[in-house]
This record gives sequence, C-alpha cells and structure tokens, in this order.
Amino acid sequence: MSSGKRYSKEEKEKIMYYRQSHTYRETADKYKVSQMTLARWSQKFKNKVESGDRFTGDPAYKAPLQALKYIEGVKAIGIFSDMTDGSSVASLTDNNISEDVLFLAMITSLSATVRSTESLNLGTFNLLLSRHSKGFLIIPGISPNLLMIMIYGENTDINKIIQDLPYIDRVGQDISKRYEK
Repeated sequence: MSSGKRYSKEEKEKIMYYRQSHTYRETADKYKVSQMTLARWSQKFKNKVESGDRFTGDPAYKAPLQALKYIEGVKAIGIFSDMTDGSSVASLTDNNISEDVLFLAMITSLSATVRSTESLNLGTFNLLLSRHSKGFLIIPGISPNLLMIMIYGENTDINKIIQDLPYIDRVGQDISKRYEK
C-alpha cells in the first residue's frame, strides 16, 4: 500500500477549481497529483457542485456570481478582464455552457455594438441587452477594464430582466471594487 500525501478539503477544492479550466496533465504537473487521483476527485467534486453549476476562476468572486445566478432565468455568468486578451476572472455556468462560449458570445456581440456606438458618437459603452431565439444576452460594463456577460434562458421575461438591472449593477460595482484591490 502506498501512503501518498493527504490533501485537505480546501486544497482539493482549489485543485479542482484549477482543473476546471486546465487539462488533467497541466493540473497534475502543477499540483504533483496523479491524473488518476484527479479523475477520482472530479467525480466527487462534480457531485458536490451546487445545482449542476460549474464555477471556474478566483474563489473570491464565487459569492457575487452565485448571487447573480439566483436571478430567475440566468444560465451563465462570466467576468473577463478586457477585450484585448480576454482573460477570464471567473465564471458560473450551467454544466452545458463553457467559459469559451461565454467569451465568444461577448466578443461577437460587443464588436458590432462598440463600432456602432463609436460611429454614432453615443459615448462609452455601459450595457448591451439582446434577445435571441433561445434567450437573452446581457453585457454590463463593470469598469473600464472589466466586462461581465450573463446568459438568460428562452422563457425569461424581458420585463423581469429590466427590473433586475439595478441589482445587477450593484453586484457589478461590488465585483469592480474587489477587482481593483
């Protein structure tokens, strides 16, 4: 019998958060854990994730993202550092939505919006809300170098989204303060 290193619950969670956005090999190399152990932990960790959601990124952002995820109809939320490199800060999504999909949706939607805003001389970008056949996409600008994207399901009432905008803005301001520190 081998007696390998024992990891605390917190250490395992940290490793599994890293694993969500990296390969098994990258995670194994970084934390000196076998890929077999990571696979075993993945099964246990997957079963413990709240309501089928997947969180990736800095754990300091988990609580604000969870607060937004409780809004009726929200399927995914992502925070990215800026459009130039698209660095992910954190995301909380249904298991069937990847962080890459969030980033691509944000870039695709913003590229036309930013060009239109500039050509019409409308000032700086604050919020994009668009309706699609399978739901809504909302992108609030949180700070000059921090963007958030939220994806809503197709049965969401647009009036409810509009009513929730002040709450989304307050959480966005809280996220911005954390990021600036």
